[in-house]
Amino acid sequence: MYDDASYYDYSNYIFCSMQASENLIKGWGGDGDGISEAYYYVMDAAQLENVIKRVKNISSINWNNYKITVNDEVYQNISDPLSDTGTLITTLIVVITVVSMVLIILILSMSIRSRKKEMGILLAVGIAKPAVILQYAIETLLIAAAAFPLAYLSSKQAVGMLGTLFGKTAENVIVTTQHFTLVAALGTILLIAAVLISCIPAMRLKPKEILSQME
Repeated sequence: MYDDASYYDYSNYIFCSMQASENLIKGWGGDGDGISEAYYYVMDAAQLENVIKRVKNISSINWNNYKITVNDEVYQNISDPLSDTGTLITTLIVVITVVSMVLIILILSMSIRSRKKEMGILLAVGIAKPAVILQYAIETLLIAAAAFPLAYLSSKQAVGMLGTLFGKTAENVIVTTQHFTLVAALGTILLIAAVLISCIPAMRLKPKEILSQME
């Protein structure tokens, strides 16, 4: 219930259907019925331009009599900090991945160096180099098969602690099975690459050269 004075009071808002709004506004204004302004909200502010394009393609509306005014000030104010946060997270992921890759390569290199005699004997008895590399890769992946589930179980707490740095509570940070699958797949690829890189120095030598270095 409102009169002429409260009609233009924008302290209250009504969210309703188009038909309901037309019925509410009947009897007000000079035309008797009609709407002078309408406010619409989009679910995803990033899709605002696409929504406007779709609306302007509605042929039943005479756009010579209407205009669309965009008010995305709030979204613009928060989009830049969110973009900076996303860049920071991406940078952290890249740095952590590179550092982890280097450490794994160093560990595998020391392990393979300590097994040079074994490698030389296997090559000397006719085992092909790809088969030796495959053996090392399988051994590494077997360790990873046990490590990945443990990492998944501890990731909730670890990610929750990192989430607090960005203003999120641990309860709001969710690690899904899709995340685990993605990490496991990428981790497997990185581990295989690390094994290949670690084997390069030894695989360049002949079996006799490998065994002579152990004498």
